[in-house]
Amino acid sequence: MTKPSGERNESGTAVSAQPLQMKSLLKELAGEDLSLRMPIIEAAVAGSELSFNPSDPELRARAAKAWATIQPIMAHHLTSEDTVILPWAQALSTLPPEVLERTRKEHRELRGTGGLLSQVSFEHSSDEVVARAGKVLCIFAALLDDVIAGEQRDVFPMLRRALFATAGPRPGKRG
Repeated sequence: MTKPSGERNESGTAVSAQPLQMKSLLKELAGEDLSLRMPIIEAAVAGSELSFNPSDPELRARAAKAWATIQPIMAHHLTSEDTVILPWAQALSTLPPEVLERTRKEHRELRGTGGLLSQVSFEHSSDEVVARAGKVLCIFAALLDDVIAGEQRDVFPMLRRALFATAGPRPGKRG
């Protein structure tokens, strides 16, 4: 995984990044979105089934595996977007303010729901706790799927257009 880079202000937020770094990071984030497709489906199914049958050890293991797959990718993805992509987009007025705010709100929701899941051991918690966590995992999967779809539809195309506009002419190419 690429570490978010670029100049940072006192709070650690990126204030500038080179277009090549941004292109690379956007490509990586798009790849992460694709890699999450099957784990999201598995999380939704396992979470839903687990909410009705929390004592099933196989379902508990499937839910734990799905969460263990999604959580680190999502953490990197959100950190990259929040500390590099969104500040860059805001500085260049690349994204409309309502898109920036919606994206930040969705990230807060994902972090909040993810925080609840991180407090649960799908394999060792009580049936009651696991049943609730199964519902939360299902909700989280649906939310994450919606956020990814929205980013792919709205956010990433706007960011790519901005990158092509800021990249300037390529060496060796004639305009």
